[in-house]
Amino acid sequence: VSQRFPRGTQLDMPLRIDIAAIAARPTKAPREPSGLIWRPAKPDADNVTKAVLDALKTILVNDSRVVCGETLSLYAEVGGHARVVIRIRPETGSAAIAAAYLGIDADISQGYGATT
Repeated sequence: VSQRFPRGTQLDMPLRIDIAAIAARPTKAPREPSGLIWRPAKPDADNVTKAVLDALKTILVNDSRVVCGETLSLYAEVGGHARVVIRIRPETGSAAIAAAYLGIDADISQGYGATT
């Protein structure tokens, strides 16, 4: 589902932004599997993330509002086209649970944590 933000929208809350950067599949790439495949090439995922966040400056109060998210760098399915899919949603989950998912034993209330 595609949604546009009304002109003048400013998102000022903790956000999760997920990005799928899908490049056209090169002719030299394998035809199997026929679906999306990983793209271990430049630009790498962190540079894609930076570019997308820069493009979202008009709706983000500040990109520091982005507290989590994932970026996938992919080649399109056979016969597919290049595109970027961006999902933006408020992050309302527990920071402690998210940290635990990464294996971090964190005492969020004290502002510190240690890896296990």
